[in-house]
Amino acid sequence: MAMTGSRVAGRTGRAAVPAQAVLAASWQAHVVDAGAVHDELNRLWDQLESGQDRAESVEGFDGVTAPEGSPAQLARDGARGSIGSDRMRANTLNLIAVAHSTSEAKRIESAVVHLGELYPSRAIVLVADPDHESGEDPGLDVRVGLLEQPAEKGRPVVRFECITIEADSRSATHLANVASPLLVAELPDFLWWPGDSPSASPLFHDLTEIADRLIVDTAALSEPGRDLRTLAALMTGRACPMVSDFAWARLTPWRQLVAQFFDAPASRPCLDCIDLVQIVYGPRNQSGTSGLTAALLTAGWLATRLGWMATSGLERTRTGYRLPLRTVSRRNQPGRDLTIELRSVANPAFDRGLGLISFRAVGDAPGTFTIERVNDAGLATTSETPNMPPVSRMVYAEQPDDPDLLGPELHAFGRDRVFEESLTFVASLLSRDVTETGGETPA
Repeated sequence: MAMTGSRVAGRTGRAAVPAQAVLAASWQAHVVDAGAVHDELNRLWDQLESGQDRAESVEGFDGVTAPEGSPAQLARDGARGSIGSDRMRANTLNLIAVAHSTSEAKRIESAVVHLGELYPSRAIVLVADPDHESGEDPGLDVRVGLLEQPAEKGRPVVRFECITIEADSRSATHLANVASPLLVAELPDFLWWPGDSPSASPLFHDLTEIADRLIVDTAALSEPGRDLRTLAALMTGRACPMVSDFAWARLTPWRQLVAQFFDAPASRPCLDCIDLVQIVYGPRNQSGTSGLTAALLTAGWLATRLGWMATSGLERTRTGYRLPLRTVSRRNQPGRDLTIELRSVANPAFDRGLGLISFRAVGDAPGTFTIERVNDAGLATTSETPNMPPVSRMVYAEQPDDPDLLGPELHAFGRDRVFEESLTFVASLLSRDVTETGGETPA
């Protein structure tokens, strides 16, 4: 039963040593001159290649001064020679990432330096921070740097560029115009929007017009009814970027395990007898993320893969939502009614995603099938039918972090049709007021 998408997200074999800033410069300006940025980057490259000494300290993009003996310190002390065969300048892609606070910018920069297999040629971090202090005369804070991933396992040293531009709310509307001239020509342009409310942001719409790929995390959406519809509409545009979602990537082990339940010939007839699917997800947490969109996308995935048709929109319940569906008629058999129930339960293990999926089959092929997250690193599965004894197992499925999720997306250039169909199905059911409901406390 081929129910999963074409891409599998998982641990990326991240390098043990993160990339480090070897040279950097910063300044303030009212207008970002792309020529000045390029000149400064070229100066830093020349300085690095010639091994010139630097008077000022070099700081990593996490704000920690490079330690003694690190590549940054060696460059600072003039121990680097010119770039040789054991050093490589990344020439892969442009990555634009948007943050709405200093803390979110640090999260983005940390993810970029902890990538393990593929680094962008140039990363551009745009910080549209309403709390940015610029006084009565608004301006931009600009920081440029060269980062280096040390050689590992026969791979040469990899160097790439990072540009961070921070603005207050008055200047943030111009950030798309700032970013466009900074892109390295003839490379694919990836836009990473990890935060909330793309629909309400003119910056989002401006940046999607220049991006080839859009990476979002719908777990961060506070108004999924509006924003999921925006993303679905974006995918149908004439010159739309290809869209991917961290929330969808986190579902990969869940989708694989569901498919494995019904791959066995003995349990496959149960698919035609399912009358109830229960999906438990984590409510919004202190970081502003939830598992609601993961639950919605799971419902969309099941419906589109199994040919279930919604008979109405989502119905709100006390703890979540209810979706009535009907199966298609087959072999002169009329369609059957079934229900997907989405319920939020407060549990730290369910952070940003799912806590449980259960299937109940009745009639000619009864059975129960359940997947439950038991901790950050594991899922437990159980299944039972009259023709099979109860089966339980533990599956290693660690919660991925930002570098684990971002890395595979930077390798992907094709469309994920299964994701697109699932999102389109969900968006067609959503009203504007779909949002969080009160979650249950653990029993």
